[in-house]
Amino acid sequence: MQILRRVPTPVIVFFTVLAAQWFYIAIWGVDLPFWDSWDAEAIWYEELLTGNYSLSSLLAAHNEHRIAYTRLFNGLLFLILGGWSPLMLLYAQSFIYAIYVSMLLAWTLKDIEHASHKMQVGIVAALTFLHCLPIHHQNFLNGFQNQFYFLLISTLVSLRLAASAQSLTTALVATAMSLTAPFAMAGGIITLPVLAGVYVLRILHKSTSAVLRKVFLLQILLLSIGFILHWQNAVFPEGHKALRAQNIQEFFRAFYTVFGWPAYPVGWLLWGYLLWRIGLQIRTSGLWEYLQNLSNAHIFWLGVAIWLALQSIAIAYSRCHADLIASRYEIIYALIFPLIFVFNGKHFGELAIKWRYAAIAAIMLGLSVRLARDLRHMLRGHSENIYAMESLKLALRANDKNVLAERSKNGSIGYFTADRIWYVVKESPIRDKHLWRENLL
Repeated sequence: MQILRRVPTPVIVFFTVLAAQWFYIAIWGVDLPFWDSWDAEAIWYEELLTGNYSLSSLLAAHNEHRIAYTRLFNGLLFLILGGWSPLMLLYAQSFIYAIYVSMLLAWTLKDIEHASHKMQVGIVAALTFLHCLPIHHQNFLNGFQNQFYFLLISTLVSLRLAASAQSLTTALVATAMSLTAPFAMAGGIITLPVLAGVYVLRILHKSTSAVLRKVFLLQILLLSIGFILHWQNAVFPEGHKALRAQNIQEFFRAFYTVFGWPAYPVGWLLWGYLLWRIGLQIRTSGLWEYLQNLSNAHIFWLGVAIWLALQSIAIAYSRCHADLIASRYEIIYALIFPLIFVFNGKHFGELAIKWRYAAIAAIMLGLSVRLARDLRHMLRGHSENIYAMESLKLALRANDKNVLAERSKNGSIGYFTADRIWYVVKESPIRDKHLWRENLL
């Protein structure tokens, strides 16, 4: 016990989250490529193996996303292992998620340092528990969905650096990191205007020196140029137009659903509570005085709140006719939890203890409802993966593509055709690099 007391809390959280991820992967992980992996991921490995890779192929669009971070990470593991192992990729990327959670918790603890020890312990336990739940199983059980991890890390690190920057170097690092966020996934473009907003708040602060104000103005200029360039090169797939909201009524229905996460009406209560907390502080001091006296921590968390709201709005519009509460998005929506905890802290204004526990109780209630739904979806997805593995096993043993085609009717093994899967397994340049095939023979 004495040793445990000396271990920093974020380190304990890191290994706790990592253990939870490995537990889920050991039970429900399937060593088989999944959906998009048969296409975009396989093509990238082919380019690495044949030496035909380039900067343009690294930054090439996959649907509306440019997934350079994912290609670099997955490709590096492919080269290290000497082949393609979807299951090993799940274990490897779990380190990224554990780093993200421990980083987020470290910042949360630092920014509520004025809270009582009892409250800090409660927040650590709650946040760790929340991030150990399998609410985003589409990310940790699919190696081609780690874009969300890279998006969150590149965004939050850039916001944190910008909120506390006291030099040109730190500001430039923050700006440069934010400019790479759109290379995690398309939603990364939202990071740029939010970071510019953080710099505006730094400029307005009464203690910011004239030199720093010029530094921040330069960053806003760089971000504006970067935003224009990213927008000019944005990709809008024709096939995804049907997923978008077609009118204002559809958008508001999607908006209502997204902001209701984890379960209506809990999500709306949490957002209302957050806005109420911010509004109380503005009412107490006045808007101008409020903006001029924001702490660096306060600026950071306001940036996170605005980024989360804009991401949620973007999902509501662009995925109006898809699953708005798909598991892969929940890692983004979950940012509402540390926001609630932080804005409960004394550092952000006094609050009656009963309201703090009421907020935590609302979160747990909403998660209970959400978890029941997500577990059903996860188990169904696992069954589909097992069916896909058995189908491919039968086709390989019979050496007959038609067996795979027959069992893949109606998209039962993913939306890529038997022809594409058979090509990757039997004919592509990486046909001898499928480490997972050992489980099928």
